[in-house]
Amino acid sequence: MKKFVLVLGGARSGKSEFAEKLAASIGGGVVFVATGSPVDEALRLRIQRNRARRPQAWRTLEVGTSIGRALAKDAPAEPIVLLDSLSGAIANVVLRSRSREKLSERADPDVEQKVDAEVAGLLNWYGRNEKTLIVVSDELSMGATTALPSVGAYAELNGQTNRRLADVADEVFLMIAGIPLNLKESPKGLL
Repeated sequence: MKKFVLVLGGARSGKSEFAEKLAASIGGGVVFVATGSPVDEALRLRIQRNRARRPQAWRTLEVGTSIGRALAKDAPAEPIVLLDSLSGAIANVVLRSRSREKLSERADPDVEQKVDAEVAGLLNWYGRNEKTLIVVSDELSMGATTALPSVGAYAELNGQTNRRLADVADEVFLMIAGIPLNLKESPKGLL
């Protein structure tokens, strides 16, 4: 059944675990689209723990950016696609688009266009396929503000992207302390 679910939450809020349980509860094969890159030992260990938590039958597709294009090329037979996380893909776009000197700039139209293209590619792929798409993304708007322009620019891009996805998603959940809050619900009988 075609359905789009967005799962938002802060760091260690339980959003990934909830999305995984949701995917498993639907039944059928799952392709797990991972956007994280093991840039340091701590992240490598976290990725390893997350992999161990997921069912072995799930297939993993590692994608840094161009998620829609990668899914179109891979053409998953599985009925469920779980993307974790869109925030990671946005970070990848930002880091690949800017030199170290430009990281302090607040506004970068080139990066905004690339993030827009990333989201459009994902939504276009979803529109052409009869899949359940579960997208995990960080909710950064409830945290402390930062004096670092680059962090503020990333949080702004992430927030705009979350709003865009929430607008078209069938269901939206916000994870707080491991508890899912249903912010937007599908009509009854649709999963």
